Amino acid sequence: MDTEIYMSVFTILNYESIPNASHYIMAYIFPVIAGLAILGNTLFVVSILSDNLRQKTTGILLASSNISSIVFTMASLGIVYYPWIFTETTETFGSSCNLLVFAYHALATWSVHLLSCACVERYIAICHPMSKYAITSKSVIRQSLEMLLGTFIGSMILNGPMLWFSGLTVLEEMPSYGNLTFCYYFKDNWYMCIHEYIELAFYSVLPFFVISFCNIAILRKTYFQKNLMRSFEEDDGRFKSIIFSRKRRPQRSSTFKLATILLPISFLHLIFSLIVVIAIILEAVVTKEPCDKLLLLTVSYNAAQLQAGYHFYVNIAVSKVFRIIFRKLFQCSKVCKYDTNC
Repeated sequence: MDTEIYMSVFTILNYESIPNASHYIMAYIFPVIAGLAILGNTLFVVSILSDNLRQKTTGILLASSNISSIVFTMASLGIVYYPWIFTETTETFGSSCNLLVFAYHALATWSVHLLSCACVERYIAICHPMSKYAITSKSVIRQSLEMLLGTFIGSMILNGPMLWFSGLTVLEEMPSYGNLTFCYYFKDNWYMCIHEYIELAFYSVLPFFVISFCNIAILRKTYFQKNLMRSFEEDDGRFKSIIFSRKRRPQRSSTFKLATILLPISFLHLIFSLIVVIAIILEAVVTKEPCDKLLLLTVSYNAAQLQAGYHFYVNIAVSKVFRIIFRKLFQCSKVCKYDTNC
């Protein structure tokens, strides 16, 4: 029996004297991205939950999305490095591949849908504030739980076939080396060929349009509000009543606080989502060479990992509101260190 070669971890294969770039990416770059993603998502969740944003529906959805991304990253690490850590035969760990593939796809879909729900919630709050008061008669906790459970059940149902139609898959038979294998869905199954595009539509295409529409509308409304407030500031003072100077501005600040955190997350998500879609389509339709297919599969894996782990870093870089929240987290930890009643 030929020795099973796991994709790009145990060996550096050459295809017609061309070095296998997938090995270097998955062996050296992917673990760094995954480690930074787990660290960043953990800090993001702690920052959101330590602020009063945890009392908002969008804050709860963003924190839940990052928790899902943490587990998703662990599942992806299990898919890539499982046989490197455990030395069982492929028949032994092959049965657990379907669970890892199912968790990977279901949690990735759940995280994206939670981000889409957060964008819709901010869109209603900013662009249609009166409609928000009409439809949010429920408590924040109850509304958040309904969104969490609805998106979770939908993601489980969408990716349920992965439990039966995925496992240890031979990507390429190499007589001189062995079989190049990976935890993947069975491509020879007719249903999975259809399911791949169904999942792609619900994971990338539909959220792309929802997130794009909501954030463009939010930016348009923000620009309009900014010009409106500037017109009052430039006025000679006759229309600067107490209503606008003391009540409207705190309300505007509270309403747009979460939007400043959500906007950079959303636009970077669109970029990485496009990379994932293009890589998957090229791998499935255009490329024929095994080396190119392997490289595109590697690119889609790393792009999906970047898509799940950048929330903390982009907000630290561009969002002043999030930097203030993160700074308060360390200030509170210093106070609790010296306060026995904390």
